[in-house]
Amino acid sequence: LLHSLGLLGLGVLLGTSSGFITGLAIGWSQRIGYWVHPVLRLLGPVPSTALLPLCLFIFPSSFGASVFLIALSTWFPVTVLTWSGVMGIDKAWYDVARTLGASQRFLILRVAIPAALPNVFVGLFMGLGASFSVLIVAEMVGVKSGIGFYLQWAQGWAAYPNMYAALLVMALLCSG
Repeated sequence: LLHSLGLLGLGVLLGTSSGFITGLAIGWSQRIGYWVHPVLRLLGPVPSTALLPLCLFIFPSSFGASVFLIALSTWFPVTVLTWSGVMGIDKAWYDVARTLGASQRFLILRVAIPAALPNVFVGLFMGLGASFSVLIVAEMVGVKSGIGFYLQWAQGWAAYPNMYAALLVMALLCSG
């Protein structure tokens, strides 16, 4: 259980931070949005678990591949909803801040980020739900400990009460 939580924590931390930065950059700069938006359109519909064979080929360890897949499953919703939050801010707020002498940095840190936080938290919530399912699949394939590994082990040994107990633990962890 601790291994699963550590893997999940690292993946969610990387995915959330990179998703927040990417979403903020896309929402703030039209030039960055022009180049990153097609990548989002390409990667968005692809489930993270579909990239598992490719990640196991690219990354030297199954731990690195698992962290990447969890981060990717968290990155997409956080990016899209942060971008949506920044784009949805009323332009009058920026005009008022500029009239009072606000710098570009002030506009980002004190206007854009606080106004976009509700969307950011919705993206974090959605990403966390997706990352739990990716965690289980990633642990079933390559990692030698954790809930996913235990589920596969219990199924292989026909220890169905143990398997359903692990599913119950997973459901309790995922329900928030």
